[in-house]
Amino acid sequence: MNKQNRILFIDYLRGLAVIVMIELHVVNAFLKPEIRNNWWFEIINYINGLVAPTFLFITGFAFIIALGKKWNDYLQYNDILFKQIKKIFQILIIGYALHLPYFSFHRFFFEMNESAYLNFLKVDVLHCIAFSLMFLLFLVLVLKNKNYLFYASLFFLLLIIFLTPIIWNISFKNFSTPIAMYFNSQQGSMFPIFPWASFIFSGVVVAFLYLHFQSDKKIFNKMILYSLIVIAITIIVKFIPFSFYTNLNYYRTSPNFFFQRIAIVIFLLGFLGTLETKNKLKNSFVNLVGSESLLVYSIHLLIIYGMFFDKKSISFIFGKTQNFLTTILLSISLIFFMTIVTYFWNFIKKKKLIYRRIIQYSTLTIGLLFFFTH
Repeated sequence: MNKQNRILFIDYLRGLAVIVMIELHVVNAFLKPEIRNNWWFEIINYINGLVAPTFLFITGFAFIIALGKKWNDYLQYNDILFKQIKKIFQILIIGYALHLPYFSFHRFFFEMNESAYLNFLKVDVLHCIAFSLMFLLFLVLVLKNKNYLFYASLFFLLLIIFLTPIIWNISFKNFSTPIAMYFNSQQGSMFPIFPWASFIFSGVVVAFLYLHFQSDKKIFNKMILYSLIVIAITIIVKFIPFSFYTNLNYYRTSPNFFFQRIAIVIFLLGFLGTLETKNKLKNSFVNLVGSESLLVYSIHLLIIYGMFFDKKSISFIFGKTQNFLTTILLSISLIFFMTIVTYFWNFIKKKKLIYRRIIQYSTLTIGLLFFFTH
């Protein structure tokens, strides 16, 4: 989505998710374990648990919004399609690069043990996004009809939601490990296709409905109302002592918990959309970091987990030793730093395309030289 064509409430929602994401990763890296036992930390943990659903939902939503202008280009197999495929592969490559156990060609191929190998192959949020976007692109090219795409997305949304509890009880060890990682978390993946791709498909479905009904001036109010109804229903259903599934992990695989989280995300979307229609959303650092979420995601993870200090990361050096106040201050500091980085990158992009290219290719060249020479 081009800068001039960006929708403010989408970037705001993504920006809020970015801010909470940084707090989440700082907390996971540095907060003392015993503090997690406090009752109020359950509230923080629940809010933190909405970060990934929000990112994935917005990914699907934004894909459909951008698809309107690219539909014919995709079906004609022109440069726009291949640029999109290139972007998706870049996301996948970044996902695997962030899991490199060593930033060294020699160590990666000759010193990596089984544990490091499995950690490298784990499916994270970027892997899930790349797979889902490529599959959506495949559906576009095969179906060649927006109505068919809507119904296919709805079908896969429901299929993934209701199959997830079953898929999570199946061992995929007979599959090759890189493929098995995409199905469930039995080998340690954090964001396998089941259930996480369902959040992307939900974004697709909601975006189609939004485009269809966007002339309705009360569309955002209806989003808020319907989402509150769904939230209320999921709370009631949680206390029903009956389940169709055996060995159900409620907070990881339950369809009910999926509907609860996606309803909260849609509520936030409706709330921010309402603010935008009333001209109460203004450009700020929130939507700016939202528009550069991949950059912020990658850099802040490298800062926390990158092994730059005698083959050790900051998270390893300090460990989970900080109190709550210190952890919050660290979160604010990292959010502030990433905001500065985002403003700088945005300034470079607006200044001249050549400057952006120079920085991108210089960084890539230096990184590859370091990787292959160490």
